[in-house]
Amino acid sequence: MRGRAGAGRMTAQPHLTTLIVAAVIAAGALHAVWNAIAKHLDDRLMAFAVMGIPMTVVGMTFLKERFGARRIAAAAVIAAGVVLIST
Repeated sequence: MRGRAGAGRMTAQPHLTTLIVAAVIAAGALHAVWNAIAKHLDDRLMAFAVMGIPMTVVGMTFLKERFGARRIAAAAVIAAGVVLIST
């Protein structure tokens, strides 16, 4: 049975790491906080805009570290164009 796909024995690899579990728990906690804040505010549109600014800064910083400044600059220009067209 030489050359047959899947003939070799595969070992199980752990897919659920501590980092993944921590990220899921953190995302759930942030979502709960977001909903609690949104529920108790009168002007939700302004609150979401104000909360979106730091999230955008953190997200862009992460993307810059991951993909480099040139791609992020291009993505920022595209995002600005989408915002301008949609308004």
